[in-house]
Amino acid sequence: MSFLVWDSSMETGISILDDRHQQIITTYNTLQTAFHSTDRARIESSLMQLIERFESNFLYEESLLEQSGYNLCDAHIALHQAFILKLEKHLQRFRANEDISRKFDSDITIWAYNHIRHEDKKYLAYVKPLLNSGIKGWFSRQAQRVL
Repeated sequence: MSFLVWDSSMETGISILDDRHQQIITTYNTLQTAFHSTDRARIESSLMQLIERFESNFLYEESLLEQSGYNLCDAHIALHQAFILKLEKHLQRFRANEDISRKFDSDITIWAYNHIRHEDKKYLAYVKPLLNSGIKGWFSRQAQRVL
């Protein structure tokens, strides 16, 4: 298993989204450290925390997409839902004492490098004007609630 490194190619130019993505990567790296231990409770806790981070981020993004009128909103939400299902299956497999390390690492790496760099950047033209309008304050307050 490997650690993820945030780099400028992942930046969306929207600080709240970039901060949330960086938090996911940090949480993933904490999980990676836990995987190297033999403490299953610590691993499960870290895995659950990562899933919660993803869910929180996805809910925030989806709210932005819906409010902005993003034309591919439903498809983007479907990607989020499918990914959460993958993560939950990894958690179930871990609880069944299966080795999830390789496939889990692959799934997270694909998400980090493909979803952030490509899928999330598709909606920026819709979301940036929304965040620059008066609704920005409301979304910022909501983001702080779910962080």
